Amino acid sequence: MQTDLFKTLVSIATFILAQTGGGGAALPPASGAPGARAVVGYYSEYYPGERAPYESLRDHSDTLTAIASFSYYLNGQGYVSGERPTAAADLAQQKGVKVLALVHNFTRKNGFESGTAHQLLANPLNRSRAVANLLSLVTRRGYSGINLDLECVPASDRGNLTAFVRELSQAMRPLGFLMTASVPAKTADHRDNNWSGAFDYAALGVWLDQIMLMTYDENGAPGQAGPVASISWVEQVIRYATSVIHSRKIVLGLAGYGYDWVQGKTGGTAREFHDIQALADRMGVAPKWDNVAKVPYFRYYSASRTRIVWYENNWSASYKLDLVNRYNLGGVAVWRLGGEDPQLWRVIRAKLG
Repeated sequence: MQTDLFKTLVSIATFILAQTGGGGAALPPASGAPGARAVVGYYSEYYPGERAPYESLRDHSDTLTAIASFSYYLNGQGYVSGERPTAAADLAQQKGVKVLALVHNFTRKNGFESGTAHQLLANPLNRSRAVANLLSLVTRRGYSGINLDLECVPASDRGNLTAFVRELSQAMRPLGFLMTASVPAKTADHRDNNWSGAFDYAALGVWLDQIMLMTYDENGAPGQAGPVASISWVEQVIRYATSVIHSRKIVLGLAGYGYDWVQGKTGGTAREFHDIQALADRMGVAPKWDNVAKVPYFRYYSASRTRIVWYENNWSASYKLDLVNRYNLGGVAVWRLGGEDPQLWRVIRAKLG
């Protein structure tokens, strides 16, 4: 029955695309696209009516090539829930910016759900149902393709994840839909690692048009203070990735945020760029520059404790954009629209234009 449903959806999608002239983008060759670089903005509204993501999209649509809308939850049985961000998606399409449906396993209550990922990936029937539902989604809602953002995937599901990406790609790409995924950054293939071990870069690279490396949270909220993305760590991630994936398929993640720690303690608080600037102004401190990590930071005092903020801005991004050029990568992906340094877009245009 599931196979019949899948074939029916493929037939429907093929018919619709034939009538409309195709809703997806032309696919890059297997070796990677030689043309202009991608500039992808992750689109996520943190609360109903938040305007910052929409305003960033509106103001920088001349630089963006695509947005990935963090809109759809994929459960363990392969069913999809979520809503198209109508105003943002319509604006993007009016401006010639592709819209990718970002599909995730995140809930506000539990975060990224490892058990949900396992239930989905380990069961071929659930995977097949997910493929059919996602194909229906992009066809009905006018998306250019998919951005798969499954996180906290158990290392034991490495083969299952590759199988799912292959199955989804085989359904999407012949119909002209882009197949992309956001993957954890890693400097080597540690297969037993329950954060990154399930992601077989080499195998996934065969089936994906673009691979967004999440090159941030080198030091994240659960750990101790340190750069979100030091230049040496980012370059190590790129070196490993380009050793197994064609460089033009690789899209480098750029953070628009930082973390605020009590110095010497674990457990940082995430802060977006505008909040960090406001905090520095309120505390009367001037940000400093770490010339080794190539990132800004500052210390301040609150409640008789020293706190330290490490973050990303347009200056730190400029060094990472140099790596995009040096390693001939396919572009960049910014997390998230509305949270970034506004000057980032000027630097992107200057470095990648």
